[in-house]
Amino acid sequence: MSKTGFKLPGSLTVTIDTPTDMSETLKAKTVNFAEKVISRVAAADQSTFEADYYIMATYDINGKVAYTGSSAADGKDDGYSMTGFTITSANASSPVLYLPTGNNTIPAGIITAKDTVGSDADSTFNVNMSIKITSQGVLDDVTVSISGPGTLTKSIAENKNEAQVAYWDADGIPDDPTQSTADTLSATFNPSATYSDEIDAIKALYEGANADLIDSWSMSFSTVANSNENTLSQHARYKGLSGSDIFAAGEMIVAATPLSYSIKIKDVNNSDVALVTPTNVYGVVKQS
Repeated sequence: MSKTGFKLPGSLTVTIDTPTDMSETLKAKTVNFAEKVISRVAAADQSTFEADYYIMATYDINGKVAYTGSSAADGKDDGYSMTGFTITSANASSPVLYLPTGNNTIPAGIITAKDTVGSDADSTFNVNMSIKITSQGVLDDVTVSISGPGTLTKSIAENKNEAQVAYWDADGIPDDPTQSTADTLSATFNPSATYSDEIDAIKALYEGANADLIDSWSMSFSTVANSNENTLSQHARYKGLSGSDIFAAGEMIVAATPLSYSIKIKDVNNSDVALVTPTNVYGVVKQS
């Protein structure tokens, strides 16, 4: 608001402090956006591990992986973690078994044919089972055979004063002869025919429902704690990836601790006969 008055000579003096000159500290300042770095360890590609023998299932591995971005605590910035998980034969998706194969011959018995009439030496027949195991852990190609002199025929000398019946007791003991019984002076023993039921029973132990030796299986992967130096982080850096989807479809992870897989059968003498000697088999998961 203006004021009205009279105009008189005079002056107005004011003492004014001189302001300080502007500082030149920011006269031409350049500010650079920069970073300080130290390289984190980059691991070799984890998928290069070769599992010669394995049980494999398809699974969403990435669904268990978590990525921690920037501004996290020391040791976790740009870090990865993984929640542990277990896959079993009961819930596995598209399982594939590739196990060591093998074969062997298993002693199954000895048949000794004795001559209790004359003085001929004993005849011996060896019973053996040949058997294989497939890459699926299934017993296969089971064959039980009897080796030796083949069929064995024995004869007795005729005595005109007796009714005589020669026989092998494995084929059944005949009735006692009567005075009118016609002589049977020889008998033939064919062990493969005589013991055909026993041979079939031996084979049945390893065929059909008894052939599949893999009853169930389970593979577990441990929790990986969040870190920017753990295996997952190193793997991601090796691949030049970020974010939780570090495994492409079809890529695989391998459980580090293998199963020592071996298959053996006890023979007729209770001794172990190996079909597969101890061999490492790994749990493998393929990214869906």
